[in-house]
Amino acid sequence: MALTLKDWLKLNFNQLMPVQGTATHSQYADLIVHFWTGHRIHIHLIDQTPTVRTLKKILSDNTQVGVNTLFLVDVSIMPADDKRINNHDWLQALHTLNNDRIYVYRTVDDEPEIFQIHLEPVLNSNDVKVWYGPAVKFDGLRHARRTFKLRQIKGDWLVADFGAPDFWRNMDFRAARIQRERAQATFNWSQWRTFETRYSTDYTDAQTPAHSTPIGDYLTACYQLLQVERNASREDVKKAFRKQAMLYHPDTSTLSTEEADQRFKQLSAAYDYIKASNGW
Repeated sequence: MALTLKDWLKLNFNQLMPVQGTATHSQYADLIVHFWTGHRIHIHLIDQTPTVRTLKKILSDNTQVGVNTLFLVDVSIMPADDKRINNHDWLQALHTLNNDRIYVYRTVDDEPEIFQIHLEPVLNSNDVKVWYGPAVKFDGLRHARRTFKLRQIKGDWLVADFGAPDFWRNMDFRAARIQRERAQATFNWSQWRTFETRYSTDYTDAQTPAHSTPIGDYLTACYQLLQVERNASREDVKKAFRKQAMLYHPDTSTLSTEEADQRFKQLSAAYDYIKASNGW
């Protein structure tokens, strides 16, 4: 007999050494995880599109009583893999809470599963690309108080996550996506035109893409965003990224926090794309 999602979660959480036990019969959360240390995590299952106000109220209520929060989202309300979207507030809020990922649940062959979704910034735009990542391994569950600067969820909240590595930074993962993009040969040409208009005064070669293919033009845009030549060495690209990062990192930039955060993520995405394309 197939396990329900809550029973499956209980089974997996109860196998973790720090966990004393779990409870599902509660008016406060869909699942409560109790630690031997006295800490608690309230797990909230989201199966309808939430408002940011609702998410923030849950965070506030839980934090006030010393409880950490973890949100799990039904895949049915999530955008499809590879879909380019305008950055919806509630998606960005969840993404920020969980270290640039969203935890999503689904059923595969009658077995529940939790996997990760990353919102990858699209160069020179406010859009993001939805990247479906690997399943979560139940080998850790972290809880901590963290400070968030994103306007929608600004504050100090008690949160929890699974502590998984940043899969979107893995070079094999990025290289596989690049190969898929090349095979599909898809490219939003308005994106290149936006880049050309914005940066043509700074880069003399901005209107002359180094390659005629869509992916070639996108890669050229990445180099130009870092202000380096297409044939720049690995070390030169690294130095250029660090220099630009000082200007746009939210902790050091003179821009507003949200604008700095967006630009820094675009810069990081361009740097990762260059590294993956070159196999660095």
